[in-house]
Amino acid sequence: MKTLAQKHNSRNSLLELYRFVFALWVMYHHGFFFWPKSTHFFNGYIAVEFFFMLSGFFMIKAFEKEKDNSFWKGLWNITWNKLKPLGLTLVICLIFAQVYFWYFFPDGGDEIGYMWYIRWLVVVPIVFYVFYRLIKNKKLFYIILSCAVVACHVLQYTVWNGSGILRAVVALGIGVLLSLIPKNHLKIKNFNVNIIFCVIFVVATIIVAFFGYYIPNVDQLFILLLFPGLVYFASCVDFKFRPFAILGDLSFGIYVYQAVPRLFERLGFWSSNVFMCLVVFSIAIVDYVIRVLIDFYKQKRMNYGRSEVTNS
Repeated sequence: MKTLAQKHNSRNSLLELYRFVFALWVMYHHGFFFWPKSTHFFNGYIAVEFFFMLSGFFMIKAFEKEKDNSFWKGLWNITWNKLKPLGLTLVICLIFAQVYFWYFFPDGGDEIGYMWYIRWLVVVPIVFYVFYRLIKNKKLFYIILSCAVVACHVLQYTVWNGSGILRAVVALGIGVLLSLIPKNHLKIKNFNVNIIFCVIFVVATIIVAFFGYYIPNVDQLFILLLFPGLVYFASCVDFKFRPFAILGDLSFGIYVYQAVPRLFERLGFWSSNVFMCLVVFSIAIVDYVIRVLIDFYKQKRMNYGRSEVTNS
């Protein structure tokens, strides 16, 4: 079992930093930030597509790990590996989300509220895995996946605008297809050229997000160009910086715990955006510290068990 430190050291720190920044963008979109929403950076809802895409980018590696297992064992492992990291965090947030959306929006609330994307982050990869195992010809699988991405993208903007499952299929599918592109190893005098591309796409994303309100079809610009560029070129840069990995770990808590202050706001406890932002950050940090302590305890028990075996 890997410790959190080992997991941090194995991750791409740029992608972890992106996760944190996009989680903040979602907070801003939901009204949990230090300044009120305006026409600038208004489209924070599209940040969810980045999380889908990033998950899809690493999905095939997870599938390939199950190639020696039976179909059902692999299906169980994929499902469990998706649910296990969510753990108690998801349970707590589901309770708050249900109270908030069922009580205040009995006619149109979603039973998991802000965490609607978690549903498809688990369900769609499972569906992908089923087809991945059933379709023996992998080239055919990728062709079918490409057609599904195109079809769902068209349907999303013509028939079912805002459909969660269509958004998931498109972004996860693009992430999978991105992972098939060989990494760019171009260097000039030992300087990784991908760093320049990372800067270009980061700056372009910031500019487009800032002026997105005035740009036609801006969502498609993010989904089809900017997010793929961010994910791909960052993956080509071998950069390890543990503080960024820790920020990436906080991103999940920042996203899912937003239902907590929203519920208390509705109950009349507070209404300040700044205060609600601090509440979300505080809970996410406490959640992370608890996971660190649990990891430390498990590692200590494992080391103790090894020492007992050695001594015997």
